[in-house]
Amino acid sequence: MEEKKEQYGECLRNHAASLGSYATDGCGEFIPADESGLICAACGCHRNFHRKFDPMSPPIPSLAYSPATATDSFESGGTNGSNKKKRVRTKFTEEQKDKMMDFAERIGWKVPREEVDEEGLDSIGRFCRDIGVTRTVFKVWMHNHKNSASSSLTTGGGGAAAAAQDGSNADQHTNFK
Repeated sequence: MEEKKEQYGECLRNHAASLGSYATDGCGEFIPADESGLICAACGCHRNFHRKFDPMSPPIPSLAYSPATATDSFESGGTNGSNKKKRVRTKFTEEQKDKMMDFAERIGWKVPREEVDEEGLDSIGRFCRDIGVTRTVFKVWMHNHKNSASSSLTTGGGGAAAAAQDGSNADQHTNFK
């Protein structure tokens, strides 16, 4: 009798994914429910939810839920104890921020389509090279700051003009009885 090459272990299906949490059903081994062999008799999940392993290879440590792994993953910020690197935020100097704000206002907070020079750079590429940031970082910064910059410009001088305009419009309204 020949042994199967692959076997399926514990069920890894996250039953609380819609709630934003992680919970498995505790099924420890895949047991085929029917002749197709795709549904587990113990938990009712598809075979793909069960950890696949080769009985001839050395065992892999289980990622099954336990109170110890839940505490460890919560404290480390990873999921199931994995240590994913946290994205490093780009820090800009005040001079870089001022130059980026001025340049973004000059180009209208949009990336223009321009011809490139003999160095392969357009005006944005040259600007980014001069201040020491990448083009992608500048585009992301511009996207993140376009609304805050436009709102600070309009609230500074437009408030009195808007109030005067509202006052003049108040005389034009008629009360209907």
